[in-house]
Amino acid sequence: MKRILPIIGLIAVLLIVGTVGFGMITGKGPIECLYLSVITLMTVGYREPEPIEEGGMIFVIVYLLSGAGTFMFLITSIGRWIVSDQVRHALEYRRMQQTINNMSGHLIVCGCGQMGEIICRQLVNQKRQFVVIENSLDRIQELCLPESWAYLHGDATDDGMLQRAGLARAGGLAAVLSSDADNLYVVLSANMDNQPLAIVARAAEESAARKLRQAGARHVINPYQAGAVRMARLMLHSGLENLMEIVDGHHADLELA
Repeated sequence: MKRILPIIGLIAVLLIVGTVGFGMITGKGPIECLYLSVITLMTVGYREPEPIEEGGMIFVIVYLLSGAGTFMFLITSIGRWIVSDQVRHALEYRRMQQTINNMSGHLIVCGCGQMGEIICRQLVNQKRQFVVIENSLDRIQELCLPESWAYLHGDATDDGMLQRAGLARAGGLAAVLSSDADNLYVVLSANMDNQPLAIVARAAEESAARKLRQAGARHVINPYQAGAVRMARLMLHSGLENLMEIVDGHHADLELA
């Protein structure tokens, strides 16, 4: 894209030069001169500027040779950029899918929001293989690509997406999407296709937590309740934090709702 912007700027300059030049040659208004500049630049050749003398002819020849060449180079560069970008995405998609296909006993993290990011970092600390399923391309570019995490761009509620993530070979799944309804659907789908799978789900409401357990989630986490319980424990027992750090080994703890 950085190579295309200077060419676009050059074409804009050529249009200005052409408008001024045709204005001096023909004495026409700026709109008609701009029109003549565009059709000359694009080699349409709909009509010639009138009146025109030898000096005007030389201007048209120079303008046509320089402008048409620049315009064609722009079109070629844009086409090459589009094709290369598509090829790059196709190669990245294929490489990522091959990486996931080689995984076994890995963990699947559905959703890479704040909670999903923390889970992924804990899995990295534990040196566990995992796949992130995230619907936001911006989030993938912001987090998964710089961290070199295996990922799939798409909707985790899509059964095909879970299959691509290697659900049949997975050892566990975390449903941490922003919606309780989406998490419930993911848990149902995952439990139907892989019943022995260890499923942990996020729930914002207690009613959703009961449904998630019935759907097959082994553990359901309410982040608000878990945070409040931990804060209360730390107020009552200030030494509890050091004990939990020793047990966990990575300064992280999970509360079951």
